[in-house]
Amino acid sequence: MSKVIMEIYSAPIIDLLLDCCRDLKKVIPFDHSYTNLNDQTNKFREMFNYRSEDTDEETLASYANYYHEIDFISWYYKQRVPMAFRATDLVSPETIESSRIHKEWQSKMGVFYTATACIAADDILYGTISLMRSKEAGDFTDAELSILNEVNQHLCNRFKLTYPNGVNRLMMDAGVDPIAAKYSFTPREWEITCLLMQGFSRASIAEKLMISTNTLKKHVANIYRKMGVNSATQFFAELGRADSESERRRDFVGGGAFLALIEPRPAWKRVRVGRGSRIFRAPLSKSQSIRAGMLRSVVTRGFAYPKARPWLPPLSLASR
Repeated sequence: MSKVIMEIYSAPIIDLLLDCCRDLKKVIPFDHSYTNLNDQTNKFREMFNYRSEDTDEETLASYANYYHEIDFISWYYKQRVPMAFRATDLVSPETIESSRIHKEWQSKMGVFYTATACIAADDILYGTISLMRSKEAGDFTDAELSILNEVNQHLCNRFKLTYPNGVNRLMMDAGVDPIAAKYSFTPREWEITCLLMQGFSRASIAEKLMISTNTLKKHVANIYRKMGVNSATQFFAELGRADSESERRRDFVGGGAFLALIEPRPAWKRVRVGRGSRIFRAPLSKSQSIRAGMLRSVVTRGFAYPKARPWLPPLSLASR
């Protein structure tokens, strides 16, 4: 344990929670795990940066986008009190068995029992670590929970010393675009948003990302819900407002590269994008004018569409 504790105070904070899961697995058996952070500046104080080394991206994204909202333990760690606890400390195994999150999410991974460490200090929630294992493996023991609690105490101290006022998306990843942070977009949702801003049709987006149209429809629905819009026109209008706000708030992006404010231009029939152009039929509708402005903004931000299906690359002018 002394080695684990020493690493807590020396490891880079961005990988600290994953490193802890890797070390904990040597002393506490589990099948799946995930970690997340809490954005202290977000008005909803939402969790972000869900990561795991033993749970696939799609399964993790489904929890981040939906199931965390109905998770029966989420209200407990949102009390912002440092603690380590088992799901069975809060609800009975029978309740877990009949819960929707178990039937639709946990059972697909073959897990039943959960132990969670709530990383918090001074009424600030920094994040959580959740360990899960099968029903056959049995619940986490008192001794295992004691180990998790000891590790968590040092995690709380490290985060408090490093970030006394809490963490946020931009602080943990300089490549996160302010608009993506504003709406708590997942990397895939931000990728789709950028492609929509570039004028791609939904069919072409689904083809490029190698996902079904139904999956894309769910992503778009999540995007609209987070933005509080109900149509494409509202979507582009809201993005236009958010883009203007984010540009006025910052003078520098990424590694200190200067980003000049984008002055509004009249809507053109042909809009230049990089070395090419996009053609819009005249007269331009309101949504087309907004889309034209956002296309220029995306290029100015330095967005480059990834060739495969990785996490969205940093939107920075530093590499330009």
